[in-house]
Amino acid sequence: WNDGTGPKLFVGGSFSGITGRPGTRGVARYNLATNTWSAVGSGVFSQFTNSFATSFMVFPFGGVDELVVGGSFGTASNVAGTQNLARWNGTRWASVADPAASGAVWALARGSIGAGDRLYAGGGFTSIGGVTAGRVAQFDGTTWQALGTGIAGPFSPTVFALALFDDGTGGGTQLYAAGRFDSADGQPAPLIAKWTTQGWRRVGSNLAGASIFSDISALTVFDDGSGPALYAGGSDFRVDGQPATAARWDGTTWTRVGQALTGRTTAFAAFNDGTGTKLYAGGTAQPAVNYVYRLENNQWVPAA
Repeated sequence: WNDGTGPKLFVGGSFSGITGRPGTRGVARYNLATNTWSAVGSGVFSQFTNSFATSFMVFPFGGVDELVVGGSFGTASNVAGTQNLARWNGTRWASVADPAASGAVWALARGSIGAGDRLYAGGGFTSIGGVTAGRVAQFDGTTWQALGTGIAGPFSPTVFALALFDDGTGGGTQLYAAGRFDSADGQPAPLIAKWTTQGWRRVGSNLAGASIFSDISALTVFDDGSGPALYAGGSDFRVDGQPATAARWDGTTWTRVGQALTGRTTAFAAFNDGTGTKLYAGGTAQPAVNYVYRLENNQWVPAA
C-alpha cells in the first residue's frame, strides 16, 4: 500500500520486533527500493498478553484511503479506541470502532452487497462500535451494523475468513464468511455461510466439520481455467463425507481439491511462476508439503 511515501509491503503477525528497527511490533512495512524495514507508528501490541495482527484492508475515510488493520491487540501505538481494529493514514493511527471490537478481528473484506461501499469485519467479537454483532459486521464509513443475528456454534465460534464472490446463481456478489461455527441466523450453516440481501444462507449441503474443532481458515476466488470458483481451506472438515484440506464451490456443490493433508491450510494466493497462474497455499503442521504448496493436476506439491 502507498501511504504517501511510495508503495510499501505491510506485514502483520505475532512478532515483537524486527532486529534494529524500534517500534516494529505486530505490524511493519518494507521498502522494496531500499531493502529496509521501518515502523508503523509504534506498532500494535498488548502489555500483558500475546498480541497479533491478522488482516489488512484499504478503505476510505472522508474520501481518503487508509489502511485498516485487524487482529488481537490492546492498542495501536497507545491511541484510544484502537483495540483489535485500527487505521493508519501514513503518519498516525486512529480508531475505526469506538467502543472497540469485543474480541479478535480475524478477517476484513470490502465491497458492495445491495448497498454502497462497505468494510466487512469478521472474528470472535460479539459487539463492535457499540453495536451487538454476532462475529461479523459491516461499516459504511460512519457507523457499524450487524449482519442478521450473526454466527454461532458450540465451541468458541469465530469467523476466520471473508470473501466476496458471485457464484452465478443470480444473486450477484455475496459475502462469504467461514470459520469455526455451525449456524448463521439460527439456521444450520456448518463452517461457511453467505450473506445476501435476504440474510444468511447455507452454502451447499455436502460440506461439514468432523468435530467441534473443525474450521475453514482461508477463502479465495480462483479461476483454474473452467471459470471463477470459491476455494476454501482449513482443518479437519469433510466433503461428501471424505477428509479434505481444501474444497471448491462452483455455486452448486463442493468438490475436494487435492489430497487431504495433515494440519491446517491457513492462506491462499494465485501466482504466475512463468508457466501460468496457479493456486498456492500455506499452512501449519504440513511437513510433507513443506508448509507452502501449490496445486498441480489436483494434487498439492511443495512450492519449492
